[in-house]
Amino acid sequence: GSLALNDVNCETMGSEGGVDVILAAMKNFPTEIKIQERGCLALAVLTSASEANKALMAQTDGIDVILKAMRSLPAETRLQERGCVLLASIAGNNEASCAKIGSVGGLQIVLEAMERFPEEARVQEKGCLALANLTAFEMNKAGMVNFGGIEAICKAMKRFNRELGIQKSGCRALGNVSNQMD
Repeated sequence: GSLALNDVNCETMGSEGGVDVILAAMKNFPTEIKIQERGCLALAVLTSASEANKALMAQTDGIDVILKAMRSLPAETRLQERGCVLLASIAGNNEASCAKIGSVGGLQIVLEAMERFPEEARVQEKGCLALANLTAFEMNKAGMVNFGGIEAICKAMKRFNRELGIQKSGCRALGNVSNQMD
């Protein structure tokens, strides 16, 4: 994990095929929980510091691989949390990635994870973060409303009213949806 924590390493790992080999491992071992969890975590690190890696995830089948893992292993709390972290990372300040995630069911997957684990603060926090990033651009705002996102965020914020991360991301997501929505 810590090797990639600087931007140069993240860029190098992406350009040398790091994103591709992680995705290949996830595709080759779809039922191996640790590979799915660790793959999501590694990709979250690689995309958090690299616009090129975010673009690579959106241009390849990377987003589909993540969503498939989250759909295939719905009872795995840590995978759901890390999947939400990864979706948040890919979506962060990247309109094309937000559009892709929204168009292939990413909003629904995040909301399903939050619904499935209402007592798990980390899933709620990372779900709110993903929703906040996904609604930074107009194309996902109506979807979040239509799929019950406002209700899910409000439930998380009420249940975990002392959790700073949930409150910050929840406020940001609700603010995004209410801002300039047609």
